[in-house]
Amino acid sequence: MRRILKGRLSKGPAKEVVKYLILPGVKEATNYLFEAISQINKAHVVMLAEQKIITRQEAGEILKVLCSLDEKSVDQIQLTKEDDLYMNIENFVIKRTTRETGGKIHIGRSRNDLYATAFRMVIRDKIDDVIKELIKLKKEELKLAENNLETVMPGYTHLEHAQPITLAHYLVGHSTAITRDVTRLENAYEFTNINPLGAGALATTSFPISRERTTELLGFKEPMANSLDAVASRDYILDFISALAITMSDVSRLIEDLILWNTLEFGMVEIADEYAGTSSIMPQKKNPFSLEHCRAKTGHVYGSLVAALTIIKGIPFMHCRDTSGEVPSALWPAIDQVVMTLRIVTGVLSTLKINKEIMQKRAGEGFSTTTDLADLIVRQKSLSFRTAHEIVASVVASAIREKKDASYITSEMIDNSAKSIANISLNMDEKDVYSTMDPLENVKRRNIKGGPAPVQVKKALQEAKERITREESDLTRRESLRMEAKKKLNEAMRAYI
Repeated sequence: MRRILKGRLSKGPAKEVVKYLILPGVKEATNYLFEAISQINKAHVVMLAEQKIITRQEAGEILKVLCSLDEKSVDQIQLTKEDDLYMNIENFVIKRTTRETGGKIHIGRSRNDLYATAFRMVIRDKIDDVIKELIKLKKEELKLAENNLETVMPGYTHLEHAQPITLAHYLVGHSTAITRDVTRLENAYEFTNINPLGAGALATTSFPISRERTTELLGFKEPMANSLDAVASRDYILDFISALAITMSDVSRLIEDLILWNTLEFGMVEIADEYAGTSSIMPQKKNPFSLEHCRAKTGHVYGSLVAALTIIKGIPFMHCRDTSGEVPSALWPAIDQVVMTLRIVTGVLSTLKINKEIMQKRAGEGFSTTTDLADLIVRQKSLSFRTAHEIVASVVASAIREKKDASYITSEMIDNSAKSIANISLNMDEKDVYSTMDPLENVKRRNIKGGPAPVQVKKALQEAKERITREESDLTRRESLRMEAKKKLNEAMRAYI
């Protein structure tokens, strides 16, 4: 008969507690924390032996059983329904050693600091997983931008034509927002990468443990400075979910634009068939259903953030099952939703058809080049911008009444408006007016850092690529540090098994 942890309790948990709390908790911990708990157990046992808190023989016996777990499925542990995952693992060790030997695995620690450590180890990996997907998305955006440096399109404000830009300018701009998402995740990693192990239940231990040694063997930057903070805090999870929610906000705006541009009314892009769906009744339909799902996933991630914030807000600053059992449960689905969304949107971009001719046509509509006409008047005629603005606004109103677009604006029309507004005649050169109205020339003139001129976008593209190189280097460095810690742990165990 396997021993179940009861402590001072005379009875086991109620069937409702087992069904609704313990079993789901064991399943979740098994899915996400099993490997991390295994590493923590090994590092802790090595440290106990090095500190001469347990004997070398005891350490060897425990470590052999822990290593055997690496080659087993969870089912082979024969989980006891009344215990959590950690206690099941401890019982597994005791059964294969002795109670007096295996029971020493838990000297100098608590489940409180154990699980706090396991969550941080898993979340480090998950943060980098999301960063990898964001880098892939940025690479696809920049690849598409390189091929569309002179693909002129309307720039919008208030969803109305504003000024011409290029598709490359749009894509580089959005990739810049994604770069900030990566930075937020990197910051969340730094907040996560500190070691709670050794904090015990809340007040450390009287055993002479070495928190520095377990920090080294588990690949953390440093031990947490305060033991109560170590077991009470889950704000690093809030940092992660917040970064995920903001990421989804940024990606959802890209999705919304793609859906709009894909419509018949815009007609500027076409989503590939493999990311579209059709109608059960309307044979002509090609619906961007995959993007619609991704857009909606943003709401799920926001829900996870609100859930985690609300849970943490309502508890005192100490270890509670709210923090260890419920807050991470809000995180895991949020990660899955974000990774899935990023992969699909990256796929959409990689197969997206760009209708350059229609983009060019749309850029010439809506009088989006007339800001430059006002600038031309200011430069050539030394008028204030406000007066030039009023003159051009009058020209636009006249063209709309005559059912003409911007390409039909003439020097005569400008003079008529100038006489009406300021009682002057400007006598603008017809060639200058025509050139000013051309969308591509309009864009090329905006040769200011951060502007849409192709020469500036090329520079921004190069800077974005260099940033990705740094991000990938940092990613590799973090992964290498975690792998190096695993190697150190394996080497340390060889002294005992």
